[in-house]
Amino acid sequence: MMFAFRVSTSVGIGHVMRMKWLALALQNKGFQSIFIFDYLADNQENSLLPFLTELNSLFFYLEKAPNDEHEDAQLSLAFITAFPSIEHVILDSYDLGYNWEQTLKNANKRVIVFDDLAREHCSDIVFDAKWVGLKTNERYQHKVPESCRTFLGPQYAILSPAYSNVKRVKNNNNLAIKKVLMSLGGGGDLQLIADIVEVLSQEMKSLPRIEISIVIGPKAENAHVIEALATRYRNIILLYQPKCLADYYLQTDLFVGALGTSLYELAATKTPAITFSIAANQQNNYCDLDDLAHHLHLPFLALEDIPSFGKLIEMALLQLPRLTLLRESATVNVDGNGVFNIVNILLCDELHTLTNSLPTNVVNTLSNDKDIIALNDSLTIRKVNDKDINHYRESRNLPNNSERMTIQSEIEPLEHYLWWFNINNQRESYVLYKSEQPLLYIWHQMFSQKSALDSKNGNCLKQYLYGGWFTAQGNVSFNIAMAALQWQLEYTRTLFPRGHWLAVINQENKFVNLLNQYMGFSQIPANSEALKITQSLFPQASTSHFNYVELDFGNSNE
Repeated sequence: MMFAFRVSTSVGIGHVMRMKWLALALQNKGFQSIFIFDYLADNQENSLLPFLTELNSLFFYLEKAPNDEHEDAQLSLAFITAFPSIEHVILDSYDLGYNWEQTLKNANKRVIVFDDLAREHCSDIVFDAKWVGLKTNERYQHKVPESCRTFLGPQYAILSPAYSNVKRVKNNNNLAIKKVLMSLGGGGDLQLIADIVEVLSQEMKSLPRIEISIVIGPKAENAHVIEALATRYRNIILLYQPKCLADYYLQTDLFVGALGTSLYELAATKTPAITFSIAANQQNNYCDLDDLAHHLHLPFLALEDIPSFGKLIEMALLQLPRLTLLRESATVNVDGNGVFNIVNILLCDELHTLTNSLPTNVVNTLSNDKDIIALNDSLTIRKVNDKDINHYRESRNLPNNSERMTIQSEIEPLEHYLWWFNINNQRESYVLYKSEQPLLYIWHQMFSQKSALDSKNGNCLKQYLYGGWFTAQGNVSFNIAMAALQWQLEYTRTLFPRGHWLAVINQENKFVNLLNQYMGFSQIPANSEALKITQSLFPQASTSHFNYVELDFGNSNE
């Protein structure tokens, strides 16, 4: 039995590499294969073969550029039918789909498809490694025939065998050189990487010594720009068309680059990373990325954002232990054994006995029972940790929250990450749960201000507190909000018994105004010191739209 691979080469080499590892695993089991690639024009360079030297396969290119999927399928069949022992045809292409598969099935071939776009298929098997939370197993409902088997989730991510059950290398370099790996995958415009490096070069005085390795893929554009940089900066190492990045991931302190196949490679090697998307198929839901412990991602990286992006890289390098711990927080494990799982399925005679289950959860190392405070039988509260970074922002951006805030514009991911990792950020945040579902976030911050001598406490340094709360998924009841605020006031009163709370509340938010009034807040007197301080804390909160209120623990009668 032989396998035929029809692989797209129009968008980098990601499809080629993952099919290479699958073919190699089949080859190790004694099965041969052929590869059929896109049409290669006379003036095009054949840049794929150096990546395929481990395979004892035959490689073919379509004889012409087809007009549609049916013609592509017929051109592919011309190669396939020349090998009578080929029964299984494997398709990995964003350009080909249902119609191509139908033509091959009409030729009595068993069709296996690899996809991550949740499209319609008429194949016998679909493999899709994309993780979309608890909806992963529903991605192909009503999109494939009943006879088609789907195997979905990161346990089917195809990586090099070098990623199987790997362990990171601890950086014991006495000079504390931090290693950064940058890559856009097999293609991409390297001018973007050059711009990032130029920004970093301005930050290097405040950074530990860093070594930057840059991947130059076979389809990369503007490689000469990176080569010119390498002549200027001695700490830049160029990696020309590496076949596998596993060893580099395991030894690097921080990965910076495009999110494609790297998502699963980074998860398998537990490499701290900051990524961005450069293609439509690289868009992901933040909660799904969080499950894979991939927490720092931008949906795109605009040219004007590169200086701020460089600042984020600087922050990450200065707080690497924090990012390393965050990388250990996966709830979905990627062990690098996806290719072996797939081979076992392809070679299984009793396919109908197999079941497809969601990946097994692993322990979340960022929170445990001692961090959880029970408010009553149904409500619990815990301090926010780094794993909450994306959910915190998305909750704050909910319309029912942002429309009532002093700053109503949406907070973008890059802006949020810079604020989150700012070492001067003194905000304390907590999240309240009901039945393990987050309901709201509550936060506060303290600062000291010189004031007129208070004869009562003999101290001219006054402790001011300010804070707020916002819902995590929708409106919450008065009782739940009151429980959270009551806990916050009791907690801060214990820490700052003479603290002075200051707050601004949107005048149209009758719910919160009533709640704060119930908890003892009162209007801040005009022309008072407290009013001036509150205006400095909330400069966007005009007195015509916001109520200014206070609660002084030191003068409380409670």
